[in-house]
Amino acid sequence: MATQPVLQGSSLPWPTTENGFVEAYGQRAVNIETANGNYVFQRVTTTAKREFTLEWRAVSDSDYTTIKTAFDALLSTGGSNNFTAPTGSTYTVTPTSNNPPLDARYINTPGGARWDVTMRLREVSSS
Repeated sequence: MATQPVLQGSSLPWPTTENGFVEAYGQRAVNIETANGNYVFQRVTTTAKREFTLEWRAVSDSDYTTIKTAFDALLSTGGSNNFTAPTGSTYTVTPTSNNPPLDARYINTPGGARWDVTMRLREVSSS
């Protein structure tokens, strides 16, 4: 059953594109190619973690403000960043690697301002 996404206690608008919610699942690790052509594989954690992408198209100023406020709360609070995915599962998250920005593109329409917004989150490793 689908659940409205929630970030830091703020109910986010429903993602509005066909691929508006994407959950990637994998192990965090680093691969390094050595000078002799061998690969060194080092795990950051021994358990798989998730990365999430949420996308909204043509949302109102009000919905954009809600998304932005939740993202600001995520950036300003360390360690207890709660996210409820549309799947109903709850995770502790941070922005993805290298702290990508909240991508927002302004669209001027006859009906007023609209925004295309993309947010990227990743599950926090407990080990």
